[in-house]
Amino acid sequence: MRIVLSIPPSLNNRMYRNMRLTKEYRWWKSEAAQRIAREVHRYHPEGPSKARFAVGIDLYWGDKRRRDIDNFGKPILDAITESEAVWLDDSQVDELSISRIEGHPDDIQMDAHTAEVIISVVGDFVPF
Repeated sequence: MRIVLSIPPSLNNRMYRNMRLTKEYRWWKSEAAQRIAREVHRYHPEGPSKARFAVGIDLYWGDKRRRDIDNFGKPILDAITESEAVWLDDSQVDELSISRIEGHPDDIQMDAHTAEVIISVVGDFVPF
């Protein structure tokens, strides 16, 4: 399954004092979970699976600013979990790959500030 999301807020914009999630992050996570649920239910209306999963995330920023790409995997996995459409818990993810895709926006077939998420069942070569 292929899902395109906006890139989540940076780690600095996810937490507020006392470790509370920011309004911006809560909004992003809710919107992402709803989009994931809509996309997944079109092809897999049966609900979450107990299978083991592999997830590939390609991040398209459209600029050359320095970022730690490892800060963007967890919120995407949490949004998938919150969607209640793919898996029961993100502990079912056995493989995770995160890549930064650079290049001129005209050369890349994705909008800037988007994340392309590919979800597949471990052991299967066909995406979920």
